[in-house]
Formats: sequence, structure tokens, C-alpha cells
Amino acid sequence: MKRTLTIMVGAVIAILLIPSVALACSQTEVGGVISYNGTPADKNVNVTVTCDKTTLTDETNRFGAYQVQFTQKDCSKDSKVTVSATVDGVKGSTTGTVTKGDNVINLAIVKVNTVPELGLITGFTAAALGGGAFLGIRSRNLSEKKA
Repeated sequence: MKRTLTIMVGAVIAILLIPSVALACSQTEVGGVISYNGTPADKNVNVTVTCDKTTLTDETNRFGAYQVQFTQKDCSKDSKVTVSATVDGVKGSTTGTVTKGDNVINLAIVKVNTVPELGLITGFTAAALGGGAFLGIRSRNLSEKKA
């Protein structure tokens, strides 16, 4: 009698767990780490994750990590996922493809300081070196022809 009762209780528990297992399999998780200039982003950075036409948001934890859960209907296998965030006024985004239930998409944001004068200096230097090389080769060819 005790054995039959144990089997029945086990069967009832198994039947009750089937919907929760099916529900867990019907979700697509997307998560990763947002980094800024090589280190994990601060806590509470807003992260936007878009899969197909559905957009979810999350905030990073103290390790720069985020995680969102889509339903399989909204984000199925082979769907395109876009992750974007803004850290200290610098925006960044990346894309990935859903391959399975758990997907890791990391985003690295790097602040690049541009030096506008460098382009002008580099341009003049390249023109001067190119022109000098052209004149040098030309004068050498002309002197060889005369000889």
C-alpha cells in the first residue's frame, strides 16, 4: 500500500511538472555583458534588446550583465537580435542570431576621441611624400634616358 501511494504521488508530481518544463522550453533568453572602454559597464545602464518586431529592456547589474526573456512566438530560432545601450553619452549596438534557448550577445562600447587636425596633417604629409617620390623616380628615369 505504501509503495502504491509513493508511485501515485510521484506520478502526480511528474504530471504537475510537465507544464512548467514546457513553459521553460518555450522561451528564448538573450543576455550578455555590456562593457565600456574594456571594463564592464556600471550598474543601471539601460539595455534595449529587439528580436524581430518585439523590443524588451533591461538594466545592467553591478557586473554589467543584462538578460531578457522572449516567448518563442516573439523570438524564434534564426531570428535577428539587436542589442543597444548608451554609456556616458556613447551609443553602441550589435546584432546576433538566435541559435537556441539561451543566447549570449555581448556589447563592447569604446569611446574614440577624434583629432580633426590629424586628418589634415596626414593628408599634407601623404601628398608631400607621394609628390616627392614621384619627382624622384621621374628625375631618375629622365637621367637614365639621357645616359
